[in-house]
Amino acid sequence: MDKIIIAFQFLTILPLKVKSFRQELLAESTIYFPLVGLTLGIGLAGLEYCLSPFLPIDITAIIQVAFLALVTRGLHIDGFADTFDGLGCVKSPKEKLKVMKDSRIGAMGAISVIFLILLKYNSIAFIDQSLKIYALIVFPMASRWTMVLAIFFSSQMKHSGLGSKFQKEMKEKYFMLSTILPCLISIYLFDIIGLTALIGIAIITTIFYQLLLKSFGKITGDHFGFINEAIEVVTLMIFLMF
Repeated sequence: MDKIIIAFQFLTILPLKVKSFRQELLAESTIYFPLVGLTLGIGLAGLEYCLSPFLPIDITAIIQVAFLALVTRGLHIDGFADTFDGLGCVKSPKEKLKVMKDSRIGAMGAISVIFLILLKYNSIAFIDQSLKIYALIVFPMASRWTMVLAIFFSSQMKHSGLGSKFQKEMKEKYFMLSTILPCLISIYLFDIIGLTALIGIAIITTIFYQLLLKSFGKITGDHFGFINEAIEVVTLMIFLMF
């Protein structure tokens, strides 16, 4: 139970506390990252069900994007912005990491967040109504699963920060267990097409990971946030194709 609580504690704003915290529980909690994403997705679907009969589609979409940002404390959006600030630096990987540590948001970070929110809003607003509930349930789950994939891939970490705390104890079995829920949900909702899409998302995540590693020389917790936000948009865009 503590592992589930830690997953929700880390990924959401919920004020949960564990009875006995141990460092190794951080890595084990990644098993439940997709469950946290699924819970967020159910919350988004609930908003859709309650608000769509009374509000225009675009207003409902704005509320859903705001809900997701608020309930996750904007943690991943912050990592997304920091990553783009680092990418905007044309100097060495060491200098890029230094830029990312700056608490002030730069021009690249601010611009990236604006486009990120616009992409989420428009994607949610324009997804076919027959698929929207499914999309809202699936995309936060898929993105949190890819964070686990990125943590599992990670072989070079900073010696401090949230990212390293997860990576140090990460094991293959944790990733494999985290994969069960996304696979079951994808197959149940979309049959083999869902599983194929999940594999495609994993490939895209791998490409993002390798590009970040090449650009920065190591992977940090901010990069995991970047991957989460990027995959949310990618997943929504996949639904826009149908």
